[in-house]
Amino acid sequence: MPKNPQEAQEIQRKIEEYATFVKNVLQPDLHVAAKAVTETQQEIRDYRELQTQLQELLSPIDTSCMRFLEPMVDLGHGKVRCRANVDDASTIFVNVGMGFHAELNIPEARAFCSKRMNFLEDQVLLPRVSRSKQIEQHLLSSGAILDQLSHELKKTHIN
Repeated sequence: MPKNPQEAQEIQRKIEEYATFVKNVLQPDLHVAAKAVTETQQEIRDYRELQTQLQELLSPIDTSCMRFLEPMVDLGHGKVRCRANVDDASTIFVNVGMGFHAELNIPEARAFCSKRMNFLEDQVLLPRVSRSKQIEQHLLSSGAILDQLSHELKKTHIN
């Protein structure tokens, strides 16, 4: 407990310093980490959806009628999509990461999707979730420290 006004001022300064750190560092870090987790989860969902669509392509079909696809195609960085007509779906272009696409046949694409989802879940998502939880713990600890310092400061004003 502070015994003089200088100690009270020091506590007030520490409170302001810690609050600034929480606002300018921890909260933005948590926002970035949460966004990274969300983006990775969306990428995993996209590959899972692609894998389902590829499975449908491999399902037995009536050869008397021609198989015709109308997938949604991204025209502008995930912002603009349109329906496309595909006459031959024996090969597709798959996003393999880092902005590259590879032309794969259906079995290759299915195998790639499985490997990519495993990689994203184990090597990308888990560390990002861990980082996000770590930042949340830092925020909780910081909140507890701020509460403790505020309580000490109130004791100073009461005495």
